[in-house]
Amino acid sequence: MMNRTDALALLHTHVQNPGLRLHCQAVATAVAAYATQYEADADLWYITGLLHDFDYEEHPNLVEHPFVGVAQLQALGYPAAMLTAILGHADYSG
Repeated sequence: MMNRTDALALLHTHVQNPGLRLHCQAVATAVAAYATQYEADADLWYITGLLHDFDYEEHPNLVEHPFVGVAQLQALGYPAAMLTAILGHADYSG
């Protein structure tokens, strides 16, 4: 089961840059606020925002980001809606 604590630990495992960590946390906070406004699942939206760039530091190119991260999240059992949203933030992902 996904939760914010595990997602944050995953982020910290893969992202060492404080600026990138802050970016991911800011996106997470913003989209969770939108989720609340639209009566959607705030935890799902938060975790999606938090992890949308978690592979970028290790795979900072168009060939691998966000595809490597999405594959890792899929293997961990994260929901398809999250994976689709993360792919959707990269307009080149198709």
